[in-house]
Amino acid sequence: MKTGRKDIVKLAGISIVLFIITLLFSLFAPQNLVNRYLLLFAPFFFLVTLGSRIISERYGSGDKAASKMIYLGISAVKLFFYIAILLIYGLFVKEEVVSFFLSFFIFYLIYTFIDVQNIVQSTNQ
Repeated sequence: MKTGRKDIVKLAGISIVLFIITLLFSLFAPQNLVNRYLLLFAPFFFLVTLGSRIISERYGSGDKAASKMIYLGISAVKLFFYIAILLIYGLFVKEEVVSFFLSFFIFYLIYTFIDVQNIVQSTNQ
């Protein structure tokens, strides 16, 4: 599972497009749908996805079985990290928890789809 320059540029391009969509949404949507951290989601998920790809490439190169185990381990750590963020935010900022959770979940699904699509493409090559 080799993360090449093309993959990073594609991930960055998708993140920029998502950031622009999020910016437009935050400008024109009703304020009860927008939380204060909405514009940070695209860069946050970009960095986490990029970091997980780098770690996966560094420690999972070689044996395909080992690569799959590394990917599953990284995915589990990311999931627990995301759940911790949601729980901490939900406990301390109750007034905008619904918009935060929905926005976070949408970005989580988008970046998970991108990550899985990248892995499927790399295993088919």
